[in-house]
Amino acid sequence: MVDNDPENYAREYATEFLQYDFNDHTRDDEHATNILDMIKAKKIRLAGVLTFWEDCVPLTAKIRDTIHLRGE
Repeated sequence: MVDNDPENYAREYATEFLQYDFNDHTRDDEHATNILDMIKAKKIRLAGVLTFWEDCVPLTAKIRDTIHLRGE
């Protein structure tokens, strides 16, 4: 799980939690690269990506396209 709020209530339900401020969606290419770098550094294996927030659909798609996995 990636979220900009380090105190997100849902973090306790995630296997891994990464705090990252991705709110400026004009920089989604940069955010996608940074998030993937964080995932790689922690050696997290992904099976897919998804978002529940409409504003994050383009960012999620960029991540999905980069790693060639399923995304919803």
